[in-house]
Amino acid sequence: MKESALRQVRSILFAALPLAVLGSASGCAQSDQQVQQTRVGTGNGGIHQLVFKVDESRDLKRSKATDSQIVVVMRKRLAAARIRAYAFASRDEAIHVTIYDTSKVSYVAKLLSANGNIVLRIQPSGPKYYAPSARPFSGAQFVFFPGGNRIGLASSDPRSLAHFTGRYLSRRLGIYVDGKLISNAVLTSPLSESIMLWGPNFSDQQLLLIVAVIQSGPLPAHVKLVASSPISPT
Repeated sequence: MKESALRQVRSILFAALPLAVLGSASGCAQSDQQVQQTRVGTGNGGIHQLVFKVDESRDLKRSKATDSQIVVVMRKRLAAARIRAYAFASRDEAIHVTIYDTSKVSYVAKLLSANGNIVLRIQPSGPKYYAPSARPFSGAQFVFFPGGNRIGLASSDPRSLAHFTGRYLSRRLGIYVDGKLISNAVLTSPLSESIMLWGPNFSDQQLLLIVAVIQSGPLPAHVKLVASSPISPT
C-alpha cells in the first residue's frame, strides 16, 4: 500500500477513536495501584531519585497548586512515555520521583519539568487559536508509520478549530509546545477532529515526550529540579 493511502487510513482511524481509547492507548488510564506495580524491576540495574519543588518565583497564582495535583500529571506523563518510575508527594513539600533505569534520568527530568503550554498560531506572528476548553488538544497518540513515526492529536473542540483554520487557508499554522515549534504546516483545508504531525528533526523519543506532555495536560504549577542522586536498591 502506498504511503499516501496509509496516511489516509491512519487519519480516518485516529479520527474515529473515542477519547477514552486515546487515554488508554497512551497508558494514562492506569490506576494508582498499577502505577505502583511498575516499581518492580530496575531496568538497567540502577535506581535514581529526582526531587522537584514548586517554583513560586515563576507564577504566584499557579504556585498555590498542591503537590498531589502535580503528582497526578507527572504520573500520567510517566505512563504515557513508558517510563519505569514512580512519583509521590512527601511531607517536606517536595515531589520525589524514583526512576528504575538510570539511562533515562535526564529524559525524565525534562519530561516532568515541562510546563505543557500548547499554542496554535498563524505564522509568523498572526492570530492565536483559543479553544473553548482552554486546551486545544484533548488527546495525543504516538503512531507507528512507514517512513517515519507520527503524532496524532485529537482536537478538544473540532467546530471551533475548523472555524479558525478555515479562515486562514494557504497560511501556515504553527504548533508550539512550551515555546518550541513542533509543526509549521500550510493549511490546505480546515482542521477539525484530528491532526497528524511529523517532523524529520524529531527522534522517536522526542516525539514520545511531546505526546506524553500533550496527553497529560499542563502542570498545574511550574516546578524546578532541586536534587538528583542515585540510591541503593534495598
